[in-house]
Amino acid sequence: MSSIIELKNIHKNYVNGDVITHVLQDISLSVNKGETISIMGASGSGKSTLMNIIGLLDKPTEGEYLLLGQPVINYSDNELSKLRNKTMGFVFQSFFLLPRLNAVENVSLPLLYRGISAHEAKDRSLAMLEKVGMANRANHKSNELSGGQQQRVAIARALVGQPDIIIADEPTGALDSKTSQEVLDLLLNLYSEDGSTAIIVTHDEGVAKQCHRMVHIKDGLLVDS
Repeated sequence: MSSIIELKNIHKNYVNGDVITHVLQDISLSVNKGETISIMGASGSGKSTLMNIIGLLDKPTEGEYLLLGQPVINYSDNELSKLRNKTMGFVFQSFFLLPRLNAVENVSLPLLYRGISAHEAKDRSLAMLEKVGMANRANHKSNELSGGQQQRVAIARALVGQPDIIIADEPTGALDSKTSQEVLDLLLNLYSEDGSTAIIVTHDEGVAKQCHRMVHIKDGLLVDS
């Protein structure tokens, strides 16, 4: 099975005057195409920083990152933005739906950023909302939706562009246990249908155990993988 993500000896440091904080230390990690992997760690362990680097939202201080076999460390911010839009879909705990837009308009955004026509973007977004059971809420704004419904819309937005990689940061953290399992089942089933690779950042071992593999991070170090 081929690696879609390859991190080699990744370090991330933050400098504040004479103080250097080592957030990530010598992280090496391979993720295969079609794999689901959970990243677990306590608050301050470095898991969010690791997620941001994998998601091309931040750059490491040292190390090598191969995405789809290509080194991306020296990409410009504009190049990273284009690559991120093309290859990745994000699901966050706080949903991050734009309140002025309705569900189908929120889902359409990644496609519009790619230059896809508004008509095609709407059609594809409606089809994805149907998949997540939200077709009857397509014209509702986020304040008219429950937390579970908002997360379903966020999942539709993440998947509508058929990304190679889904990155979910505490995707069930704001939901009750019943809704959490429903949303997690939906996310994992849809990811499987599309053949995407899924990376789920979580503190919930119950969520983590439903992935193919668990990775633990502590004090900026991988303790097992």
